[in-house]
Amino acid sequence: MNDISIPVDDEARRQALDVSRSFIVQAPAGSGKTELLTQRFLALLALVDHPEEVWAVTFTRKAAAEMRRRISAALENADAEEPGEPHLQRTWKLSKAVAVRDQELGWDLAINPGRLQVFTIDGLCSKLVRQMPVLSGFGSVPAIANFPERLYGLAARRTLQSLHDGGEPAEHAHTLLSHLDNNTEQAEQLLAKMLANRDRWLPHVAGRDRPELAREALEAALKASVSKQLARLDRGLPDNLADEIIDVVEYAADNELPENSAILHCRGMDALPRAQAEQLDQWLGIREVLLTQKGGLRKTFTKNQGFPPEGTARTIDEKALRVEMKHRARDLAENLSTCEQFVTALAEVSLLPATRYRTDQWQVFLALQNLLQLAVAHLMVLFQETSEVDYTEIAHRALTALGSAESPSELALHLDYRLKHLLVDEFQDTARSQFDLIEGLVNGWQPDDGRTLFLVGDPMQSIYRFREANVGLFLQARDHGLADVRPEFLRLQCNFRSQPQIVSWSNEAFTYAFPETDDIDTGAVRFSEAVAAVEESDAIEGVSLHGLPVKSPMLEAEQVATLVRRYQAESPDSSIAILVRARTHLAEILPLLRNSGIRYRAVDLEDLREQPVVRDLFALTRALLHLGDRTAWLSVLRAPWCGLTLDDLHALAANNEDLTIWELIINEARREPLSNDGQIRLVRTKMVLAKSLGERGRRSLRRWVEGTWIALGGPACVFNPGEGRNAEAFFALLEQAEADGFADDVDYLNAVIDKLKAVDDTQSESQVQVMTIHKAKGLQFDIVIVPGLERSPARSDPALLKWLESSGSGGQRRLIIAPISEPGRKDSIYRHIARIDDTMTLHEGLRLLYVAATRARHALHLFAGLPENAHNDPTRTPIAGSFLAYLWPVVREQLLAASTDIEDEEATMARPLLDPGIRHLYRFPSAWMLPTSPQPKPWRSQMALTESTDKVEFSWASEVARHVGTVVHRVLQQIADVGLDSWSAQKLDTLNDYLVQMLRMLGVPQAELADAAQRCEAAIQNTIGDERGQWILHRHDDAQNEYELSGWLDKQAQNVILDRTFIADGYRWIIDYKTGSHEGGTVDAFLDTEFERYQHQLEKYARVMIRIDTRPIKLGLYFPMLKGWREWSYRPV
Repeated sequence: MNDISIPVDDEARRQALDVSRSFIVQAPAGSGKTELLTQRFLALLALVDHPEEVWAVTFTRKAAAEMRRRISAALENADAEEPGEPHLQRTWKLSKAVAVRDQELGWDLAINPGRLQVFTIDGLCSKLVRQMPVLSGFGSVPAIANFPERLYGLAARRTLQSLHDGGEPAEHAHTLLSHLDNNTEQAEQLLAKMLANRDRWLPHVAGRDRPELAREALEAALKASVSKQLARLDRGLPDNLADEIIDVVEYAADNELPENSAILHCRGMDALPRAQAEQLDQWLGIREVLLTQKGGLRKTFTKNQGFPPEGTARTIDEKALRVEMKHRARDLAENLSTCEQFVTALAEVSLLPATRYRTDQWQVFLALQNLLQLAVAHLMVLFQETSEVDYTEIAHRALTALGSAESPSELALHLDYRLKHLLVDEFQDTARSQFDLIEGLVNGWQPDDGRTLFLVGDPMQSIYRFREANVGLFLQARDHGLADVRPEFLRLQCNFRSQPQIVSWSNEAFTYAFPETDDIDTGAVRFSEAVAAVEESDAIEGVSLHGLPVKSPMLEAEQVATLVRRYQAESPDSSIAILVRARTHLAEILPLLRNSGIRYRAVDLEDLREQPVVRDLFALTRALLHLGDRTAWLSVLRAPWCGLTLDDLHALAANNEDLTIWELIINEARREPLSNDGQIRLVRTKMVLAKSLGERGRRSLRRWVEGTWIALGGPACVFNPGEGRNAEAFFALLEQAEADGFADDVDYLNAVIDKLKAVDDTQSESQVQVMTIHKAKGLQFDIVIVPGLERSPARSDPALLKWLESSGSGGQRRLIIAPISEPGRKDSIYRHIARIDDTMTLHEGLRLLYVAATRARHALHLFAGLPENAHNDPTRTPIAGSFLAYLWPVVREQLLAASTDIEDEEATMARPLLDPGIRHLYRFPSAWMLPTSPQPKPWRSQMALTESTDKVEFSWASEVARHVGTVVHRVLQQIADVGLDSWSAQKLDTLNDYLVQMLRMLGVPQAELADAAQRCEAAIQNTIGDERGQWILHRHDDAQNEYELSGWLDKQAQNVILDRTFIADGYRWIIDYKTGSHEGGTVDAFLDTEFERYQHQLEKYARVMIRIDTRPIKLGLYFPMLKGWREWSYRPV
């Protein structure tokens, strides 16, 4: 067992804290990456003159908040006693040095945490654009579009409308549409999709005034790509076999062959072709001789391969030669069976593309080049018209603001003076535009000039290609650096998370599965073994494999549920995660968990649109907006608040397509064919809808739809808090749509709702969490269950233009590009790019499995449906690209041995694990009516509505202090409303500007604005970085902010406003924020005084609350300025 007090990679960790050197660090799962980043940041703070000289950049708000929290926590602990653990000692010593520096230079980081420069990449872009509005092209930073896809679609539509305008754009549009079989809808969709990732292709298609030069460059890149693929043929082929290939193939080429045979290119061949695109035809000839069409080694050789039959020989010597050469060819094929790499590479030669564009193909590319630039121009106009942009545009303008290496902007020169040290987290997930931005920030940096770059990431965990992440950029920076910076490479090895058995299994399995070499172009990454740095537990299970019969998802779901129940019984405090590759892999598991009474938390798994309450609400919205939407109106009548049977719907609507459903509803004659029950329901619904339609245009969209829903009885159809929160999310969507100017745009609503996830309707405190592997990145759990290893990944959609960036010697960029193929026609260049793209997807799939496996601390369970007849047929293999396919050679025997023994599989699969029963129509009773409002309490005119007589005195508080409290309350409410993790990165990174604006609106004098904003920011950052503050802002059940209540207390009507209230651990919590700060005395003494001051006030709140919620109540005072906390239980008198 390793001595965990001294990690085996301790020397690398020590080097990483040498602040005079630049590094790129590979930090595998569980290696303590965030702690190392924190230590580096602290080491740099102890060195610089201003905290603003050190920047840390990461890619998610969650990661940025965690880094801020760790840095702040380290600085707070500087005054604590020295810890015992070595890694904590290192952090503590660094924080002590920062504390000394802080005091020397008067930074006051404790009350000015905003000086710590920790950004998301999007926040950094906004910061750069904001600093140079003219150079970036923005006057002021525009809003981020909530739904940029609508703008992409509109820009694409305007582009294709040029077909009617005449001139060159019309010719290009005609060329594209002809190529797509005149499918205008497809053309529009493909153009819009291209606009979403224009940062990747625009540099390659923009500004090419001389097409012939562009064609030369692109065809040169094609040749280089083909040559690189051919270079694989140099590996693993002994010299004696190379000589034999020459003899056999030359013999075959000299014989009579079909006129289209590739073998003819090998006539006169006296040496193996070189790995150059110009000799591709000869390699194709060699392949045709030795391999079958499917790529296997030939067992027989015929005249079609240049080996004529012996019987047609004219002489004895000729016959003997034919016999000899056939024997030699067979022997060669047999010997080549040991040269697997060579044979695989030779087989793939037939997949290599032509190295020149066809004339028609080039014309389509030129049309696309022009249309795409026109589409971008239309998009820019739309950005100006709407005063909104997307994140891609912000990033592009940030790059523009920096200028180039040859011509840096004023901003770049300013940063060159100001920015001294740059740290980048999760660097393996960098997209090309982000890589260029980081490179732009360090342009001009020279060795030994005191400036350093620190890049941290793990290429084995790069899993975000769908966000344009390119793991090859990590490899490129490692091998070639960024700009003139050449960071030294460090690799961490220790795994402080997983038990030794899990680490050992992962090392064995993934060493085999991962590629043997890195490849920047295909995203291939070698595996880096880890060393377990935790003690082995006595009760540990390690890795367990569960083999199942083929296509048995229900049996798998049952076994997963059984496993979860077992752990809940044996170890109720253990965290359990069920991780899947795609949400569809949970179709059987989630219902079974619910039916088994297993409480779980589903993280962003279900679409908001698919929730029953939202489906009904969306139908109601569409019906109110458009009387002619028959589907929506029929859905309204089918919903629980009306509940017409199918027979009644048919009786109402059949054979009346010329009338709207509303016209049929209000026509008494049309109601007569309905059943008596149906007529009662329809009349009740008609009364509500008639009143609602009469209010069209008089109320906001949200109030209109929500009011109609309430009047119909919609809230009575909500059966749990989660459904209520989903309804609230839909109403918020309507409110936002109206604010954006799309109140009656159903297409807009359709597209936006598709992007939203349902609110989790289970307890967030549940120890069982279900999520996709992408969501689990960065998390850890005691037990991890990964079902569905045998399932195939989803296939990608075709793109209008496919391109591939390849790297030459020295890291320079080359581009291969091809337009989409015509319907029914295969294009070799497009197919070549697609094949490499598929290879990149395969490599990422393996990395995704690695991420799943490395989330586990104590136990990892892998479930896989075995290939059909795998027990008896060793040639049966899993679907390519499935998790099981990656591991199959390693786990095959173990899985077969562990597979479930079922005597009667069909009977087992048929038993009702989930009894779907008959789909019932859930609806109100026909006589149901909306309950009447409760009668108000009698009012005595002489009694005014009063506040509490024991109102707390605030005579000591200044007007500015009161405004500070107002702003802090408002911002904390906003954070809690949207969720701490979901709060805008832009707001966190531009918080000071936002606070100044709010304070100015409240009337704070200009002279006091900066100090007041600083106090607000300190309070907010303290809360976000404080564990108690995070708990308060967490998404709890029945959470409310600035919650107004009225009650009858002491014979008086009382109004109270609760800063925050929610349910947690069976208690109703009522929390009040207090933004005061203490002067003199200890903090604890101040908090005790404040508790005495406000105790009676909060207990009055509890007296009002207990009349509507009978749960036990806990009260809390939270002090954001101090991270202070006082809590107590309310005991009714």
